[in-house]
Amino acid sequence: MVGQNVGADRPDRAGRTTRVGVGITVAALACLGAVQWVVPGPVARLFVPDLSGQGFAFTVQYLRILAYGYPAIAVVDLLLAGFNGTGRTRTSFVADLLKYWGVRLPVAALALPAAASVSVFGVAAAPGLDLGMPAVFWAVTGSNVAAAVGVGAYYLRAVRRGLFADAIDGTSEDADAAASTD
Repeated sequence: MVGQNVGADRPDRAGRTTRVGVGITVAALACLGAVQWVVPGPVARLFVPDLSGQGFAFTVQYLRILAYGYPAIAVVDLLLAGFNGTGRTRTSFVADLLKYWGVRLPVAALALPAAASVSVFGVAAAPGLDLGMPAVFWAVTGSNVAAAVGVGAYYLRAVRRGLFADAIDGTSEDADAAASTD
C-alpha cells in the first residue's frame, strides 16, 4: 500500500498507511502475546501435543519470554515495509543484519558454558557466562526490541527528511544508489 500511494503521488497517504499499519499490528500482536503469556502450556500443547519434561518446560518459558517482544516485531515489520514501499530495501537488509548478528548472536553466546571456546576466523574467544537457555530466549526478544527502537528512530529521522516525498521524486537513498549503478 505504501508503494501504491507513492506511485499515486500521495506521500501523506503513504505515511498514514505505515502509521495505521503499525498501530493495528502492535495492538493485534500485543493481544496475541498476552494470551500466549497467560496460557503458554496450552499453546505449546496445541502445536506439539506429545511434548513433556524439560522440553515442555523450556517451551513454556520461551513462549512467555517471546510474548514480551511481539509488539516490537510488529513495529519492525511494518516500518521496514514502509521503507521497502519507498524503494529503500537496503534499510531492511541492514536492520536484519544488525538484529541477528549484532544483537541476537552475541547475547545468545552468553548462554554458552564459561569454559566453552568459540573460534571465528581463527580467533578463539570464550564468550559464555553459563547463563543457560533463558539467555538464548532473551536474545530473541531483546534483539526484536532493540530493532524496534533502532528502526523506529531511523524511521522518524527519515520521515522528517521527507522519506515519502523523496520516494515520489525518485531521490531516496536506495533509488539514487540503484540509478548510479545502471
